[in-house]
Amino acid sequence: MRKHVWTLTLALLVVALPAVAKTPDGQTPSEETVCDGQKGAAFGLCNAYCEAMDCDHPTPHASPKACEKVKSNFEKITGSSLPCEASPCPCSAELELFAAFESGSETISSCVSASGETILFTEDSRFVSVSIFTGGCQANNEEPFVPLTEEEIGICSQILIEAAANASVECQGPE
Repeated sequence: MRKHVWTLTLALLVVALPAVAKTPDGQTPSEETVCDGQKGAAFGLCNAYCEAMDCDHPTPHASPKACEKVKSNFEKITGSSLPCEASPCPCSAELELFAAFESGSETISSCVSASGETILFTEDSRFVSVSIFTGGCQANNEEPFVPLTEEEIGICSQILIEAAANASVECQGPE
């Protein structure tokens, strides 16, 4: 009888392993980057909520109670929303160059990021900036200027920094 129980258990594990390999959104946590800007416990909670448990997905891999507990702890530690639940950056929809940098369809030649401002440049000196000083994002100092909340500035800046990193361009501070 014991032999049959172990055989059944092993068979169930073999069948279940493909389901465990991927989370509900189809990506394993090691493939996702939404939490890369977090540190320490905030990273762990973000990774659990957004990536491992996929609480932001229509079919999460955890109970609503578990998701709420992790979310509450993240918000208590950081004072902000989880990156996977944060409002999207409106710069992508309003600025063609921002969207091109984000998608990787435009070559990034350099990145400057410091003191509340992030700027990406192309080889021909076109640029997109996200700045806490202006309170928004803009391409080439032309219209449209897109006003942003402080939270959106952080999100949009992070998108530009990640775009630079994906293009193997290191963001430098001002000289």
